[in-house]
Amino acid sequence: MKKIKSTKSTYVKSLNLIYIVVNPIVFIGIFNKYGIIEATILISIMMIVFAYLYSISLKYIIKTDKELILIKGFSKIVIPYNNIKEINPLKGSVVKITFGSKGIFGFNGIAMEGKNCFINDLNKIVLIKTIGEDFLISCDNLNELTKKV
Repeated sequence: MKKIKSTKSTYVKSLNLIYIVVNPIVFIGIFNKYGIIEATILISIMMIVFAYLYSISLKYIIKTDKELILIKGFSKIVIPYNNIKEINPLKGSVVKITFGSKGIFGFNGIAMEGKNCFINDLNKIVLIKTIGEDFLISCDNLNELTKKV
């Protein structure tokens, strides 16, 4: 079993920092403008969105003898090797996310082409085509990912 990192880019880290710094300011503004009940509801919704964005973000990849495992915030995706048709790096790609985060905890969600995206660094994108669905992920070591797959 081999663990392959998926490091967040400086851009993603910066967006996360801005999100964390700005949220308390927004919370204070909400409490000042609305009543306690309305503010509590709005802040709860914001926290649920925050937890969701964290839960779908890619943490790292585990490569075993039989499968790739994408470890996300609160779950994982198992991709058996016999389901993988090809793995290709994508250079200079522009990913258009139709549903999901656009930089907070990475570029995660569904792309316009229907691909599942778990991208932490736009300069290290890898396309994994499988029998059922396709994945766009980012990993720090493409050679290790593709070796013996």
